[in-house]
Amino acid sequence: MKTDFFTVSLLAGLVAAGPIAIRQLGGGNSVSINAKEYSTGGCKPIIFFFARGSAEIGTMGSIGPPTGQGLKSAFGAGNVAVEGISYAAALGTNAIPGGADPAGITAMKNLLNGAASKCPTSILVAGGYSQGAALTHRAIENLSEDVKARIAGVDNGQIPNFPKDKLLIICNSGDAICQGILSILPAHLDYVRKAPEAVTFLTGKIKAAQGSGAVSDVKGGAVPGVDAGEDGKEDAGEDRKGDAGEDGKEDAGEDGKGDAGEDRKEDAGEDGKGDAAESSKGWPSFLSFLNN
Repeated sequence: MKTDFFTVSLLAGLVAAGPIAIRQLGGGNSVSINAKEYSTGGCKPIIFFFARGSAEIGTMGSIGPPTGQGLKSAFGAGNVAVEGISYAAALGTNAIPGGADPAGITAMKNLLNGAASKCPTSILVAGGYSQGAALTHRAIENLSEDVKARIAGVDNGQIPNFPKDKLLIICNSGDAICQGILSILPAHLDYVRKAPEAVTFLTGKIKAAQGSGAVSDVKGGAVPGVDAGEDGKEDAGEDRKGDAGEDGKEDAGEDGKGDAGEDRKEDAGEDGKGDAAESSKGWPSFLSFLNN
């Protein structure tokens, strides 16, 4: 799968996601696997939303914590709020149209719309791994045009009307999921090590947004209408307009033997495979989005 901060994993190999998640989860991160810093702490200059892969633990899984920690290290812990999307992450929802849990898609969409409205000066970034990548893709795809316009990271043409220069896709060589083949191979299990690459890309995009004056000081505090335990149920029914971008990294594979260092990097200049209507023709493994 590609690594965009958009994690989209198809059914392939998701059965092994549980043990893989634990195996990949490394130490040294202050970011919780159940991070809810936006819901409980309110707006920050940078807000990072992440959707874990199928059967992964917590709300952040294996890829979310090191990526969130990398952003905190780059911009200061007090300037970054990390929020994991609460959704079932069940194996079965990989098989439905769109490749992701509809409730999870709604949860992320509502969180992005809500943050765009309540935190107009914040830079929003988001990502996902495995099914979480598909979920992120669908959530961004269904945002209003006003909110899309504020997103600095995109899915290589796979999201309609989304800028192509705001996305980084990393796909390990040999990862069948990237080709839409539902088979989990070692390459699909080897994306945790790519978190630094995602952080570097997102950091550059965030700094560019800051340089344009997109970020200013914001006050913390719990966000009205947001329950720390329920992602996306904020002010239901109100379509927020604001900035919701995220640098996507599709969901990164599981622990494996590596891919001989041959990871494909696709940027805005390369045409992505498939469009919004062809969700089964290959998903990025790790996806990153940025909103400014």
